[in-house]
This record gives sequence, C-alpha cells and structure tokens, in this order.
Amino acid sequence: MTNTIGFKGQTIHLDSEPRIRVCNRCRYVVGKIHPITGKVYTKTHRHHEVYDYNDPMAHTIELCPPCHRIADFENYVTKSNMAKLLVVIPDELEKRLREHIQVRYKGKKQGFITYTVTEAIERYLQEEERKKE
Repeated sequence: MTNTIGFKGQTIHLDSEPRIRVCNRCRYVVGKIHPITGKVYTKTHRHHEVYDYNDPMAHTIELCPPCHRIADFENYVTKSNMAKLLVVIPDELEKRLREHIQVRYKGKKQGFITYTVTEAIERYLQEEERKKE
C-alpha cells in the first residue's frame, strides 16, 4: 500500500496509510466480489467532501470505485442545483454508455450523461403513459 493521496493535482505523502480498504458508503471490502458490479477491486479511493487546503485529509471518506463515481456525480448535481437521482449501473453498461456519448457528442463529456439519462427516462415514461391509454 502507498501512503499518498491525490489533492488538487498534487500527490500528498502521509505518515501512515489512511485506508482501511472498506468503503464507507456500501461497506464493500477490497479484494472481495462487489455486490453490484460483480468485479473485484484492488483499492479504495479517498473522496474529499470538502477541500481543506490546511489539512488535505480533513473531510475525506474512503469509497470503492463505484461509490466514488456516485459521490462525484452527487457533488456535480448538487452544485448544479438539479434534482438527484442515485443509480448504480454495471461497469460494462456505463462503459457502453460513455462510448456512445463520445461518438454522439464528439468527445464532449460534461453534462451529456445527464442529458442522455434524462432523455431515456422521458422516453420510458411516455411509453408507460401511452400503454395506460
């Protein structure tokens, strides 16, 4: 294990290993099969809920890779004043979605996943409402 964390583009060296290899959110244990994705992850990530330039480890939590993606998305949504929809999808489905979005929107990423998911939800609801008629 390494005693470093990434902080605002810098590598911060620590006196001790900050990770216990357990996700603070879903309680996934590194090296086991993840219950949602079915994958085995070799490490957890430190997620900064708030950046503290005086203490880079302050306000951090340990997350597995899927929970880290969710936390990053939640932060993006919260900053955008949009409604939150917390969804965990299999890694392969996410990979296919990102590949499709890169082709459709010519490599742009920011906001297009949200747009694509919103579009899919709208289509689904329209189809369900049409079935009721």
